[in-house]
Amino acid sequence: MSTEETRALARRCFEEILGGRRTDLLDALVAPDAVDGLRAQLEWLWQNVDDVGVAVDDIVAEDGRAVVFWTLTGLHRRTLWGLPPTGRRFSGRGVSTLVVQGGRVVRHRVLADRQAVIEALAVRRPAAVARAARRPW
Repeated sequence: MSTEETRALARRCFEEILGGRRTDLLDALVAPDAVDGLRAQLEWLWQNVDDVGVAVDDIVAEDGRAVVFWTLTGLHRRTLWGLPPTGRRFSGRGVSTLVVQGGRVVRHRVLADRQAVIEALAVRRPAAVARAARRPW
C-alpha cells in the first residue's frame, strides 16, 4: 500500500469503526489475527463510555505503518478505571500505532493518557496525587 492508502485506512479505522461504530467494517479493514483484540477493545469502550466521539488530530504514515494522534470524548456514566460515574463529559488524548499489510491492519497498539482523564473526572484528588503534583522534578 502507498503511504496515502495507509493513512486513509488508519483514518477509516478511527472515524468509521470507532467513531461511527461500524463494526461491520472490522473484517474488511483488520486482519483475522488482529480483529478479535480490536473488537474487544471497542466493545469495552462502548460499554463503559456513553456518547463516544473521536477526532483524528494527525496521522504520520510510512512503509506500511501509521501513527495516529487522536482525541476521544465521552460521557462518564459508568465506573471507569475505578472512578464511580460522575455524569461529566471528558476528553482524552492518545497515540496509536498501526501496522498494515495486504490492505489490512495486522497490529494495533494504543497509548492513552488515562491519568489525565482520571484526574479530570475525579471529584477530589487523592492526597498523595496532590502532594506529588506540588513536588518539583
